[in-house]
Amino acid sequence: MKPFSDATVAIIARSANLVMGAADEIALGLYRQLRRRSAEATGDEASALETQCVANIATFVRDVASNIGARDVRERFSGRLEGFQMHRSTYAVVGDILKPVLKDVLGADATNQLCAAWGDAYWGIASPPSQAA
Repeated sequence: MKPFSDATVAIIARSANLVMGAADEIALGLYRQLRRRSAEATGDEASALETQCVANIATFVRDVASNIGARDVRERFSGRLEGFQMHRSTYAVVGDILKPVLKDVLGADATNQLCAAWGDAYWGIASPPSQAA
């Protein structure tokens, strides 16, 4: 897999501290948007699932922000994303809700360029596992 574009890497690198600082809120926003689309878990099960899911997503966001310039970033994180065991359609949903969640959490700091760069990074990482799901 080829590395991300220089522009994507630069934007994510510049936004890394901002996004890492808000990683828990971003993860919670993604989880809540996904949860609205699914009624599988309820009660205590939902609370445990939320805690685990939010922690996993937040760690993933921080790791991507910290390592975006690495040569093997796509391969490294595609494998980790596969570990989430998402249904193929869920990858598309996450891709669709990423920008609105970033805008909600980061406010005016979530410029169109920042959202596009994070979207490019997400799809670059999510493409292989989404096709395998």
